[in-house]
Amino acid sequence: MKKRQHTPEQLVRNLREVDRMLGEGSTVVVACKHLEITGQTYYRWRNQYGGMKADDAKRLKEVNRGKLLNPAKRRACAVVGQPRSTQRKPAGVLAQAEQHLRSRLRVLSAATPRYGYRRLHVLLARERTLVNHICVQRLYPDVGLRSRNTKRKRTRLGTSTYQDVATYLHHE
Repeated sequence: MKKRQHTPEQLVRNLREVDRMLGEGSTVVVACKHLEITGQTYYRWRNQYGGMKADDAKRLKEVNRGKLLNPAKRRACAVVGQPRSTQRKPAGVLAQAEQHLRSRLRVLSAATPRYGYRRLHVLLARERTLVNHICVQRLYPDVGLRSRNTKRKRTRLGTSTYQDVATYLHHE
């Protein structure tokens, strides 16, 4: 079946229609088929809107819609091309926490210049600063530090063709 959006007035009217049909001796399955809804939808509507008038149902639906997300904010995010999740936390709180973390990273790296971001994350954890290691890695270059990539020693591939020759007696 095609999914439809019913207005609160339609919901209340459909519930009354089902009640009328049930009073005439029809079954729930037949009444739902007549309204082109499933039995599950009928029982959900009955639990939410059963015994309400159309005005009460409309008011309830508006209250629930306001709890989810302001439709204007949804449209604005779609126009700008931003995900809605970025609009839920105020930016000032994150900026303050990041500034504090940057200052701590500067102090710790000045005291121990050879430590990398992993070791600095351990030091921050010892100070009871709740921060993810990925966040420390992201802020590490912003503070003016850089990750040192040490080259690993290359190992040989395969076997050597060099034959060791005995240079003295009983040497194998």
